[in-house]
Amino acid sequence: MTVVLCMLWVALSATEVVAYPNPFNEQVTVKIDALKGCDAQQVRVSIVDFAGHSYVINSTLDPTTGKLLISAPNLPRGSYIIHVSSPAGVFTVKVLKV
Repeated sequence: MTVVLCMLWVALSATEVVAYPNPFNEQVTVKIDALKGCDAQQVRVSIVDFAGHSYVINSTLDPTTGKLLISAPNLPRGSYIIHVSSPAGVFTVKVLKV
């Protein structure tokens, strides 16, 4: 009996996604270098709790830095996933609202 083992190595280009401050109170900044130069009209941001409820939030992109300023003063306390989709890719980050 002959056993052949094959291994496939895939190199992924990882883009760092940083949310700060985390935990946050009313505003959180999400920095995604891949968003530098993106048109703000092409960037979609959503925030979802762990029960699957989606919330309406206000966000502003600075295309020179790749920073999204997200304002969510009326968001209930808890853990959330921020989803960012753009021509540069889809990004997620976990945040805690206190």
